[in-house]
Order: sequence, then structure tokens, then C-alpha cells
Amino acid sequence: MHQVLDFLHAYGAIAIFVIIFLESTGLPLPGESLLIASGLLAGRGELDIWTVFLAAWAGGMLGDNLGYVIGRTVGRPVIVRYGSKVGLTEPRFAAVERQFLKHGALVVLFARFFVVLRQLNGLVAGITGMHWLHFFIANAAGAALWAGFWAFAAYAFGTELEHYLPYGRQAFYVVGIALAIAAAAYGLHIMRRKKTAP
Repeated sequence: MHQVLDFLHAYGAIAIFVIIFLESTGLPLPGESLLIASGLLAGRGELDIWTVFLAAWAGGMLGDNLGYVIGRTVGRPVIVRYGSKVGLTEPRFAAVERQFLKHGALVVLFARFFVVLRQLNGLVAGITGMHWLHFFIANAAGAALWAGFWAFAAYAFGTELEHYLPYGRQAFYVVGIALAIAAAAYGLHIMRRKKTAP
């Protein structure tokens, strides 16, 4: 954490934007840790919290959109073939792809809170042919939720946040899974109603 703080002191919002942008295109970089450290520095008055939030949001949104374009133009075979060099294995990619095909925009909305999904969000959305406008809206909202949650939580709670991170992540996963199940159940209910409608 000390190395991350030193890095942020030296480069500030530019570092936040660049690291999160690159992570969002599929590179295995510590975007979330960087964002939390940035929020901690903002809580100490060493960075501006709104600058932290905007840099993280813009980096995440633009990086995912670049990933979307890459996925849409290059396609699955090329990404799977060369992705292993940056930790993007075939099983990992296939697992994420299955989630996108099942849940679409809902996955995009919450993808940033899950390590693998955060890195593959745009790539998989592009490869699966998700409509760009649907992706753009869900991705912009998801990036705002993620950047706002971690930046402002670290800003508000300071170093105490580090002690509660494991519990917070577990709670978020439970809530995210519950929301996904609820959305899937609602979708099935609507489909059944349409089938039985005269």
C-alpha cells in the first residue's frame, strides 16, 4: 500500500485515470486498490475527492468502451489466442462470456465490483454483440457506482476501511447475486406471461 500511495503522490489523477483505463481494456492491473488508496489520500486532504471520482469514472468508462471496440472488431478467437499472455485464459473467458449471454446489461452494471468481470467487461460485451448504446448506458452507470462507492467509502472511513474490506466485498457479492437472481426470475415471469397471453 505504501508504494501505491507514493505513486499517487507523484502522479495524482493522471495515474488514477491511466491505470483504471488500462485495467478496463483487459490488463491485470490493481485498479480497485489504487482507487481505495486515492480515497484514503483524499480523506487526508492530499487529493481532491471529486477529482479522484471523475478520474476513476472516466478511466473505467473509456477503457471499457475501448475494450468493447476491440472485442467487436477483433473477435473471440484472437483474444483467447493471445489473452493468456496477460492472464486471460480460455476457461476464464468462457465463464465470463456465459454470464454475459445470460444476463447482459445487468452484468455490465455490476461487473466492476468483480475482479475478472471488471477486466473483461468491454471485451466480452463487444464479442457477444451487445448493442453499443445498451452497453454504454449500463457501463457508465456501473463505473459511476464503482468509482463512487470505493472512493467515497475510503474518503469517509479512512484507514478503518481496510479492516472491513473483506466483509464489505462478501456482502456486496451476496447482494449482487440476489439482484441477479431476482432479475432473472422477473425476466422468466414476463416471458411466461407473454406466452400465456391470448
